Amino acid sequence: MKNFLLIFITIFFINNSAFSAGTRDQASALLERGIALIQIDKNRALEQFVSGNGGLVIEDLYVFCFVTEGTLTAHPALLGYNILSNPDIKDENGVQLGVSMISNAKSGVISEVVYKLRKYDTDSEQEYTKTTLYTKVSDQICGVGYYSD
Repeated sequence: MKNFLLIFITIFFINNSAFSAGTRDQASALLERGIALIQIDKNRALEQFVSGNGGLVIEDLYVFCFVTEGTLTAHPALLGYNILSNPDIKDENGVQLGVSMISNAKSGVISEVVYKLRKYDTDSEQEYTKTTLYTKVSDQICGVGYYSD
C-alpha cells in the first residue's frame, strides 16, 4: 500500500507540475535559493539543478547556469549546450539572448530579460513570452525563467 501511495503521489506531482506555470515570485525565490546553494557548494548545487533534487523544480521553473563562454553547466534538458550557438533566440531588443545575459549579468544584482521561446517540455512549436531573472554568482551566470503567457 505504501508503494502504491508513493507512486500515486509521484505521478500526480509530475503530471501537475508539467502543466502548471510558475509565477514571478516563485522564480525569484528559486533563483535566490540557487544563489545561496552555489555560494555554499557550487559543484553540488549544479548537480542538484540538473537533477531537480531537493525541490529545485517548482511547477515549470528550474535553475539553469552557464559560463561566460556560453556552455550550460546546469539545465534539466540541455546540459552542455552552448547558448551562444543559437542566434535565433533574441531578447526584446533584438540582441542574441546569451550575449544579452553575459553582457548584463552582475554579481549581487538580479537582472531580467524578456524573449520568445517555445516550451521545451511540449511538442508544440508555439512561442511564448518568457522572462528570465538572472545574476552572476561565482563563475556562473544563473537564472530562472517563467512564462507570462
